[in-house]
Amino acid sequence: MAKYHLSPKGVVEGIVGAAFITVTFAFSPLLKSWYRSWGANDSEVRRNLPGDDLVPHPKSIATRAITIQAPASHVWPLLLQIGLRRGGWYSYDLLEAFAGAADFIDGCSAKRIIPELQGLKVGDKIWMHDRILPLTVVTMEPERALVFLTRVDVQNKTYFELGDKMPEKYVNSSWGFFLEYADSKTTRLLVRSRLDYNPNLMNKIAWRVFTDPISFVMERKMLINIKRIAEAPQEN
Repeated sequence: MAKYHLSPKGVVEGIVGAAFITVTFAFSPLLKSWYRSWGANDSEVRRNLPGDDLVPHPKSIATRAITIQAPASHVWPLLLQIGLRRGGWYSYDLLEAFAGAADFIDGCSAKRIIPELQGLKVGDKIWMHDRILPLTVVTMEPERALVFLTRVDVQNKTYFELGDKMPEKYVNSSWGFFLEYADSKTTRLLVRSRLDYNPNLMNKIAWRVFTDPISFVMERKMLINIKRIAEAPQEN
């Protein structure tokens, strides 16, 4: 595993990202409808997507999108390698480092396709942070759809299945990436997250006030960087 490193450009980008989070947090009530659908059109926001049924009663939904001038075959490998101790998150590495979640194979978020990480399959676990139970790959349609699920009994720190009785404290969240062919050289990348949690004041504050704007800023940067990497000339 490479030691974490960050370029001067990465430091500047991280500072800009932190400022962006601050502004988004400050104006969140006014910006919420915009940042929960950043880049997506009305049809994409309303559309049913694979994995929606995994979180049947979400308290928060976000659908974001970006157009990439490259075929899906250039985008898909980048999605397969995301994660801690993998290719990273293609976001603000400086902020990931502050959060203790910047342990990546290349020492920073990958700017290349990493062959040894292309074997991702349904049932595999992807870590976001060592202190949080990992995401599980639940749907995989090559060059079409990749969906992660985390369904956690927070009190017991175990997974649970949906049933008539929910745990007293829980998080049920899906995170899906979807590729659509605009034409042979253009791909539309959609990202949808659906979140449910036990309703109490602390959770509402934690998820809606803090996590929501932070997730937007980090995910927006992820989409922009995936676009940049996928559109770069491919090495032979």
